[in-house]
Amino acid sequence: MKTHTSGYVIRSIMTIVALVLFACIIFLMGALKNTNSNLTAVIPHFIGTHPLPPVACTMDAKMCSDGSYVGRSGPNCEFVCPTK
Repeated sequence: MKTHTSGYVIRSIMTIVALVLFACIIFLMGALKNTNSNLTAVIPHFIGTHPLPPVACTMDAKMCSDGSYVGRSGPNCEFVCPTK
């Protein structure tokens, strides 16, 4: 008597693969939906057109007229003393 176990196994494996693929598609659609509003902020960073490139300032300090010390900050790495 001939059994049909090989056909059953193949169908079972194909069903499992299809379910995993479907779950992955649903997961990716949900992830894209949640980050869709942030894509305008994320995409320019990856393609190199970010409006403000990162700046690394030196770690020196300046003594202001009021006696406080400030470090360099901002896009031009300037010392900004507090005003009275």
